[in-house]
Amino acid sequence: MNKEKILEKSKNDYKKHDPIEETTMQKIYNYSSIATLITTGILLTIHLFIFKMPDFGLWAIVVACTAANLLARGVYQKKKAYIISGVLFFIFAVIMIAADIVMITSME
Repeated sequence: MNKEKILEKSKNDYKKHDPIEETTMQKIYNYSSIATLITTGILLTIHLFIFKMPDFGLWAIVVACTAANLLARGVYQKKKAYIISGVLFFIFAVIMIAADIVMITSME
């Protein structure tokens, strides 16, 4: 390989695995996850006091967001563990949505 090809390959590898970007994205993900959990917890508590039953739809949103983050990270970083976790979280979100639909239809 000549020098230009080596430099080009190095730049491309650095773009894919930029440590500063990965650290920043991890911090953003952590803060957004905390904010989502707090907001969902508050809404769930209000829902429990008013309707006297849980709201699985709220938790389905949290689980679906986590699934999307894990899947995106797994595809971006090419890590099977994240992809598998993302798929499992997605399945769990679908189950929670189904439970919410059953609960809503049983209230009528």
